[in-house]
Amino acid sequence: KVGVGVMVMKDGKVLLGKRCNTGYQDGNYQVPAGHVEEAELPTEAIIREAKEEIGCDVEIVIYFGCNEFTIDGKHLESHKFIVRLKKGQIPRIVEKETFKDILWMPILEYKRYKLAPNVINFCENYILEEKRKL
Repeated sequence: KVGVGVMVMKDGKVLLGKRCNTGYQDGNYQVPAGHVEEAELPTEAIIREAKEEIGCDVEIVIYFGCNEFTIDGKHLESHKFIVRLKKGQIPRIVEKETFKDILWMPILEYKRYKLAPNVINFCENYILEEKRKL
């Protein structure tokens, strides 16, 4: 299966939702994410998932890589894209069965939050990339 992770960034913060009632990473903060549907490109899935999960239109800033992993014997790959909200968009919880809270987490403070493993990976890689630019 192929999935996408929507890394909504603003002013050094990433938008996260606290997962609930899903049986996967419940209680941890996670980025909006989902599976790429048949005949859909990952870039199309990013736009769709942002709208479905946080009710916002976004624009892709940059592709941020792919994580491959195995869960319950299934090989998965997750493509990460950094996006920004289009003008006037305000994130909200649309899928109340998935998230019970959303917040803007300062990315440099990621160790203070209970995060899903892929979010920890993203934060560490993002910080490394920013340091390389200095």
